[in-house]
Amino acid sequence: MNAISNAISGVRAVAAFATLVRDPNKLEQVFAILDKLEKGASGQAVVNTFVQDDRFKSVFVKRPRLGKLSFDELLKLPEGSLGHSFASDMRRRGLDPAAVQQRQDDGTNAGYVFAHLRETHDIWHTATGFDVDVAGELGLQAFYIGQFEARLSMVLLSMGLLNTAFYATSDYKRRMAAIAHGWQLGSEAHPFFGFDWAAHWSVPLAQVRCKLALPIDPTTTARKPTTANSAFEQALA
Repeated sequence: MNAISNAISGVRAVAAFATLVRDPNKLEQVFAILDKLEKGASGQAVVNTFVQDDRFKSVFVKRPRLGKLSFDELLKLPEGSLGHSFASDMRRRGLDPAAVQQRQDDGTNAGYVFAHLRETHDIWHTATGFDVDVAGELGLQAFYIGQFEARLSMVLLSMGLLNTAFYATSDYKRRMAAIAHGWQLGSEAHPFFGFDWAAHWSVPLAQVRCKLALPIDPTTTARKPTTANSAFEQALA
């Protein structure tokens, strides 16, 4: 029965990939691929990346989560704060966290890893400055790959490049620039996984970016020198 189930999910994942090549905006197809990868060896490889890294030991003890989001409450925070900026971005883009299929934390390491990664995806957009159009999403997926062995991001980048080659060649320069920039940012920034975003809602976004070793202005590569916030352990504090 497991073999049949795996075969069916595999077929669905392939079909989802083909659909995304034609139309990268089909969000439901992303989750079809994500579900397949999370439940297999690729998903376990991602979990092992974090579990076997001593830097993340405290993360699996504290297990920071976002909790229930209220854009109305976040918008009451000072302008320029992480929370206000995130809520403003979501409202401006007409996005709702409920539209993202969440993963339940079942108490296992895998449950936490994927629950945390799924629920913070849109915050990564705000922190890095990548928009939610195709170019911006490809840039963020490159950022993921720069951060860890993100198999789904590799699949989505492959899909995005195929879509660009066959359906959107006029946008190739912008997309490639976003991918290159995302890879650079992700490779140089402190790990986003395990960061306690909810504890930083009222902190200025510029300070959060500095803490995570990101440029104050994510559209550039200029970085503000920092010493007190440069340690990875402090980034997770």
